[in-house]
Amino acid sequence: MDRVDIIHEFFLDFNKKPFANEELVKHFISRTSDFEDNVLKVACQELSGSDGNMPKVQQLVSVCRKYSQSMSTFQAEDCDICGGSGLVKMVEYRNLEGGKSSVYSMNFKPEKGQMFYSTVKGRCKCLNGEQYPAYPFFEPPSFIMIEAIKQGITGNYLVDNHCRELNEIS
Repeated sequence: MDRVDIIHEFFLDFNKKPFANEELVKHFISRTSDFEDNVLKVACQELSGSDGNMPKVQQLVSVCRKYSQSMSTFQAEDCDICGGSGLVKMVEYRNLEGGKSSVYSMNFKPEKGQMFYSTVKGRCKCLNGEQYPAYPFFEPPSFIMIEAIKQGITGNYLVDNHCRELNEIS
């Protein structure tokens, strides 16, 4: 289950139609993009168990932070690929038919209605990646690293920024 599915399920738990609230869904995905999918899922499950109205995005972010801090006490080192997280992200999107695909070019032209998000594809080969032995090693595509180096940012940061840019266009 990826982050789009998790957020869609979260909306459904509060009897909200995700496709009727597409802009709000995009906002929830964007604001929680810094958290791993498993942290997001646990936070959504906790909040879904509460009675009443659907929580605001800031409540979800706060619960994600709580779980993110409790799940990680590792001291990270600097890395140009993962930014110290140990995990490598890629840009994925939901196409108009409901399937998902990865973006493999900075020149990708989005279609109206596509939803873009970052997803963890594997662990980094740096020391930070050693804390995630269950994930396979993943080398980010060269177009990500070339652009990240040009901009002076990490590969994961570029992926998150590119997702936001593509969502603004679509």
